Amino acid sequence: DENVLDHQHEPQPQVLRSVLDRAVCLLSGEADPVAAWRRYFQPDDLVGLKTNEMMLKTPPALSAAMRQRLRDVGVPAGNIHETDRDAHRLLGKCTALLNTCGFKSHWLSGIGGAVKNYLTFVPPDERPHYHDNYCANVGTVWGEPVCRGKTRLVVIDLLRPLFNGGPQVNPYYQWDYKGLLVSTDPVAADTV
Repeated sequence: DENVLDHQHEPQPQVLRSVLDRAVCLLSGEADPVAAWRRYFQPDDLVGLKTNEMMLKTPPALSAAMRQRLRDVGVPAGNIHETDRDAHRLLGKCTALLNTCGFKSHWLSGIGGAVKNYLTFVPPDERPHYHDNYCANVGTVWGEPVCRGKTRLVVIDLLRPLFNGGPQVNPYYQWDYKGLLVSTDPVAADTV
């Protein structure tokens, strides 16, 4: 939606919520946004919202829209936990995960997207190992018990992707794409 960002590149909350709703409806095949979210989350889920606090930060308006939809399907606010850096500690007991991240170039891995976003499920002292060999082992994090089989939805923030020089953000290398990519498959999402 052309109106999702203002002239200062800030997300417009109501428009962003509409973009998110349309994307999840298209993915699920449901016409109603709440019914669409129910395809992925249930009221008894303990949901971990894995965001990104470094480099391309998850916009607060996107986080708020996802939290609202989770509450709309009946997940109590107290059962929705959101973090980035402490995922290994704070999201391990979650029964369902919602992976959201920005999309950026990355000088080691090529891209930083949904797969790499789960690196914080590993304790900080173990993370450097995953950057060896151009991040060749970063996908193995998804097999760790703390996140294996729990991801219900991936939301990639493509509002202002970073196409060069990442993961450090230089606004010169961003453009207003003004979109979101949703998937249930992180590899497919990163491949698009």
